[in-house]
Amino acid sequence: MSVSGVSYHAEWNASNQHLNPENHSVTKRVYEFVSYYGLWIPHQIAKIGILPASRMYLEMDDFTHESYQNQRLILETPDGVQIDATHFQTNRTQDRTIPTIILFNPNCCIYNQGVFSWLLDEMANSERPCNFVMFDYRGTGDSRGDVTHDGLIIDGETVYNYVQDQLGVPENNIGFYGWSLGGAISAQVKALHPEGGAIVSDRSFSTFFDIAYEMSQSILSNFLPSFIAKPIAYIAAWLGYLSGWEYDSIAAWAKINGEKLAICHLDDPVIKFRASLYQSQFRENYDINAELGDSIVTETPIGNPHCELPTNLYTQEWLGGERVSHIVQRFFARHLGN
Repeated sequence: MSVSGVSYHAEWNASNQHLNPENHSVTKRVYEFVSYYGLWIPHQIAKIGILPASRMYLEMDDFTHESYQNQRLILETPDGVQIDATHFQTNRTQDRTIPTIILFNPNCCIYNQGVFSWLLDEMANSERPCNFVMFDYRGTGDSRGDVTHDGLIIDGETVYNYVQDQLGVPENNIGFYGWSLGGAISAQVKALHPEGGAIVSDRSFSTFFDIAYEMSQSILSNFLPSFIAKPIAYIAAWLGYLSGWEYDSIAAWAKINGEKLAICHLDDPVIKFRASLYQSQFRENYDINAELGDSIVTETPIGNPHCELPTNLYTQEWLGGERVSHIVQRFFARHLGN
């Protein structure tokens, strides 16, 4: 690894033991072997779609923020992969056990791009100070390893273990914020620690199958008639699923007993509303108030409502047009540390 910082080695534990390949049953190992090698091409296509390597950003300067002191971290996962991360501690207190929010990157991004700088701005002015930990998934940025389905969950779990074990932050003080792909990964990790805390899923999908189908159909419809594009997209989604890629955010979300907030955009060209986690709550007949606490449908002033604009440029379509970033700030301030 080309960076230096505080080192931490995570261990397998009761929460993540099922992710340890050595504990997989013979049946599961046979399925994994067949699905990987028998469906190698769709597996690789899904992998590229899930998380391109993002190595093009390695020459970027380290992200810093005037309201926070930053400490670089080298976190080693239980399966031996080194993850690049940074702890941002507010200048308002030296207490490391105050509410701490773990940030999960969207696809094609690394944390040094500053994609969550708006949230650090918001919480710097919050009535309740908090710290942050940013990290890059394996195979991206300065993190080692190669992208795998379970590996991305293990990465997030390693960061959680560091925050709880090394920083001493109690469970009810740990927050999660995931954008797009990060929303799916954060839901999987939070489901391993379902009690207390708070999670925000920002413009993320319900299941990998749903988003694979919607994105395949959207691409194929550019040059094929709909009656041909739809069945091909359906087959493509199934091949991706059978090749070992599936993040079921609906199931993960249902396991979480802490506070939850889902954000979506009705005109999102990447996470189509039909495939959004937000919409799935209605589809699965959940009580929206009981399950989400709050829910947000956003409207955007300009640009691509998924890729180009950070959350602080959105306004709430309902309830008087409040800035979404203010809602997120209030959500974390209200529910972390209580």
